[in-house]
Amino acid sequence: MARLNSFVRLDFITVKPYFTVKNLLIYAIIALFITAVSENFTSGICLGMFIAINFVSYPFAVGEKSNMDALYATLSADRGLVVFGRYIFALALNLSAALFFFLIGALSLLAAQIIGIRMVIGNPLVVITTVFALVIVIQSIQLPLYFRLGYTKAKFFSMVPYIAIMVGFVVFTTMANNNRELSVYLAYGFEKAMIFAPILALALIPVVFLSYKLSLMFYNKREF
Repeated sequence: MARLNSFVRLDFITVKPYFTVKNLLIYAIIALFITAVSENFTSGICLGMFIAINFVSYPFAVGEKSNMDALYATLSADRGLVVFGRYIFALALNLSAALFFFLIGALSLLAAQIIGIRMVIGNPLVVITTVFALVIVIQSIQLPLYFRLGYTKAKFFSMVPYIAIMVGFVVFTTMANNNRELSVYLAYGFEKAMIFAPILALALIPVVFLSYKLSLMFYNKREF
């Protein structure tokens, strides 16, 4: 457990230079601007979650530049631990981003109420859960690519999940529009967030598990 914590901490140390006060203020201002323009409480949160996707790739970029993988091999570090640690880092980063931008959204909502601007709140749990799930799916596709090809070679292919999700969204919405029963179930699920969120979370488990297994298999086969 101590070694796992060390790997996760190392990844956070790797991205720490990018979490300067200046950068965080810029992200906060952008989130506030998008929230104000859209008049939607969850807009800034969605932005923050997708920003987290970029930060998850930074340890791979820095590690490749510093040849950290070769160092792990020299130190006979357990590759399974490295892979598992990177997944834990991704989850922790996602949760941190969601919390940070949720607080920004809450401040936006408070400011809007003071000024007298009406803001759309909707069902934040459903929106945040959906966006969080999309981020997890994207990262579940990207991480095996980074472990297999390395950051530089995987940069182009890392765009694949975005395209896949867009295509999947079009196909899914078309099916929902042509199937009244499916539309009714979806509307009910979105309305009842306490039903929708757990189902979506359970659906993500096999996705993440398969992603982890692929990452482990690819990373074990690489030579440094």
